[in-house]
Amino acid sequence: MVLLHEKRTLEQNKKIHALIADIVRHTYNAYEREKPTAFKNDCAAVKNTLKASFAIEMNLDPKFSTAKLTKLEASEFISHIIEFCFQFNIPLSDTGTRMADDINRYLFLCIKYRKCAVTGRQGEIHHVDAIGAGRDRRKYDHSQSRIICLCREKHTEAHAIGWETFSNKYHVDGITLSINAVKELGI
Repeated sequence: MVLLHEKRTLEQNKKIHALIADIVRHTYNAYEREKPTAFKNDCAAVKNTLKASFAIEMNLDPKFSTAKLTKLEASEFISHIIEFCFQFNIPLSDTGTRMADDINRYLFLCIKYRKCAVTGRQGEIHHVDAIGAGRDRRKYDHSQSRIICLCREKHTEAHAIGWETFSNKYHVDGITLSINAVKELGI
């Protein structure tokens, strides 16, 4: 059971800093990345920018310390950074399932930004609970099925080996969305 005011973990702190480093590596030029001082300064600048946008979203003091985040706040901050990476097509250095702190939120973001939950590449919607041949997908209530976003290669693999084998192999599963989320996400 997670206590609401329990301090963020060392693992969460590592994820936050790894994600920030991914942004800096992708965004800044190679010359800057090779200089340790410049890299450290760039990470600090990116972290401050992300903290400012997160503070607005969560109604926090803009000068909050990541060291003083609760587990829940740190989890939300990690999701915030992953969403930033998805918005700006910043590749993650590790799989999203390992970088995410809240796997269901990560799977939702994958669907929202059409990123493969396994590879991080451009993806498409896969219905874990098969719709079946002959159904009109435009009239189907997609909130009745678990869905996940997969790239074409992984989508084909999921159909070829079956969902249970695929799920065990990649440690992912589909999520259900509300009717409103289905509409908002254009599924």
